Amino acid sequence: MQKKRIQKITTELFSLINNKEAKKEIQKISKNLNKIKKNLEKDFQKKSNKVKKLFKETHKVNIGPIQTSFIPSKVYKKITKEAEQVYVNGNAEINKILKLSKKETQNKINQAMVIQDLVDAKIKKLMDKLSKTTKKKASAKKKATKKKSSTKKKTTKKKASTKKKASKKKTSTKKKSSAKKKK
Repeated sequence: MQKKRIQKITTELFSLINNKEAKKEIQKISKNLNKIKKNLEKDFQKKSNKVKKLFKETHKVNIGPIQTSFIPSKVYKKITKEAEQVYVNGNAEINKILKLSKKETQNKINQAMVIQDLVDAKIKKLMDKLSKTTKKKASAKKKATKKKSSTKKKTTKKKASTKKKASKKKTSTKKKSSAKKKK
């Protein structure tokens, strides 16, 4: 009975140590981080391309049939303002994504940690159970040996007391017989 209980606890412990759910969560987190990183890179690429395009447009403006590098100040201001706006918006969006991804990953990490904590708690509980059962086993053995030794002591004491009684009887009968002879 005790052996089966110990086996059950140890198998449960083993399954907890190799907890698939916690491992999956951790893998998910790392995959998500890579995904977020790739998305950020793509997003940044898009925005930088937009800015580059606007920059090129500011440096090659068609004025009539002739292409010139000269840009009227009004046009230049308008285009630079647009480019600046795109850049600012892009940065704001990137920061938003970063904040979101940080929050998401933190949530995932927290989830994984909660699972791990549960696993650890269960492991501790089972370990305590295991130590208790082994202690019980050991104490039961000790008690059994103590009982055996105490019964042995009792039997030897009894034997000794019966021997003493027998010797007393012998001496008393001897005394009685010697007294009778004297008379």
